[in-house]
Amino acid sequence: MDNTRFVGDQNHEYTLAELEDEFGAAIVDKFPILSQMYVYLETPAFGKGWCVQAISTVPEVLDRGDMFGWTHGASNRLSIDCRIESFTLCSLTTRVVGDIRWAYLSGKASEFSSLQQEWRKADNSNFVKAKQRSYWRMHRRSQPSIMMISLDKGYRREDILGEEDKPVILVGEVEECEHKLAEWITEQFQSLSPKVFLLGRSEFGDEAFHTGLILFERGDRGIKHWHRIGICIWLTSHLTSAEGQYPGLPLMIGESEGWKHIEGLIG
Repeated sequence: MDNTRFVGDQNHEYTLAELEDEFGAAIVDKFPILSQMYVYLETPAFGKGWCVQAISTVPEVLDRGDMFGWTHGASNRLSIDCRIESFTLCSLTTRVVGDIRWAYLSGKASEFSSLQQEWRKADNSNFVKAKQRSYWRMHRRSQPSIMMISLDKGYRREDILGEEDKPVILVGEVEECEHKLAEWITEQFQSLSPKVFLLGRSEFGDEAFHTGLILFERGDRGIKHWHRIGICIWLTSHLTSAEGQYPGLPLMIGESEGWKHIEGLIG
């Protein structure tokens, strides 16, 4: 039996907002990557764009079965019991500024446009094409991209791609849907220089993927902070083979000069 007991002010009557803050802070502390793997269905309150809330949901791109795809050379899905190992590549904490609890991030960030271009190049490379022929897929599309994006309310894909969310253009074997969305983000937020903040790397079986927050810096009510647009995931394990490695792999795994240190409040 778990004998853990609540430690706090027994006489304080906590509000729902306070409980959400405490719950969100505990998740950020214990699971930095998973703590951000959701999207907002409604615009969060000022300073609260970091915390899982009643207005949050786990997007379809994080469907465990979708991410696993197909086994090599067969039509069976990989077991959903396959253990996922996660390696945090950033620091996420919380701190109170005024009367608002914010999250505080510190770690590497890349220009979104740089990754957007590299994702497209990788999808057109022989490394990815060979993987596609082995019946691998990352999500519910017959022709996969190595990356997936899910956006918060106000930036959601149906606003850009339409309710059907079907591929608009096909280029060779590459699904153009994700790339069209990524290009829209680059163009829409060009003046704000959107970044991808690297949360970490996860591995399951022979596969590995990296996860990041899509965000830009802004100032509201005299407080400079990072504002999230959504999340992104991209596979990296298959960008090496007996013939060598994909030239853009260092950028894809956060080990190139294209990644710079950033820190600050996020909300």
